[in-house]
Amino acid sequence: MRAFFLLLLISGSLLRIGYPWYVSNFTGETLAELEFFQRGSGWKPVKVELEKDMFPVGLKVRLMVDAPSERLSETGRFALKVRGPGAVSYREILEFQLAPVGDGALEGTMQELWQSATALQFVANEPYVIELESLGKNPLSVKSAELRLIANIGAYDGQILIVGAVMMGIGGIGFVMFSLRNRRRKVEKGGIKKPKWGRDS
Repeated sequence: MRAFFLLLLISGSLLRIGYPWYVSNFTGETLAELEFFQRGSGWKPVKVELEKDMFPVGLKVRLMVDAPSERLSETGRFALKVRGPGAVSYREILEFQLAPVGDGALEGTMQELWQSATALQFVANEPYVIELESLGKNPLSVKSAELRLIANIGAYDGQILIVGAVMMGIGGIGFVMFSLRNRRRKVEKGGIKKPKWGRDS
C-alpha cells in the first residue's frame, strides 16, 4: 500500500506542477517578440493588434541581466501592465531571480531570466498596450527586456489542477501513515530497539 500512495503522490505532483509547466512551455505558437527596454534607450510600452483566432495569448518576459562578479543572489520585481479595449486591464507582479555566479573570473557575463504572466483571454480585434515597470530600488542591472507573445497557448483546466492537489494530499498522508505503521510493527517485533529514557538509559 505504501508504494500505491507514493505513486499517487507522484502522479498528483505531475498533474499539479508538471501540467501547468507543460502548458506554458509546449503549447501555442510564437506570435511576436517586442522590445520593452534596451540599455541606452530607456523603457517604453509596446502596442499589439490581436485577433480573435489568436486567443488565448501567452505573455512571457525575458530579461538579459549583467551577472555580478561576486557570489550573490538578487531578486528583481517588475509590474506587467496590460491595457486592453475599453476598460479591460490588469496588473501582475513578476519576480526575476538572479542566480549566484562564481567569482571575479565570471565578471561581465550575462544571465537570461524568464517569467510567464497570466495568458490574455480577452476577445477583441483591437489594440493592446503592454508595459513593464521596475518596482522600487531594483538590484538587477538590466541590459534588455522583451515581451514574447504566444498565440493559442493552452489554457489550464482548473479541474485537473484540483484533482492533482487532491491526489498529492491523499498520497502524501497515506504514505506517511503507512510508513509510521510499518515502523511501529518493526518496533513491536524487536527489529528496532525502543529508546530508553531516565536513569537506566
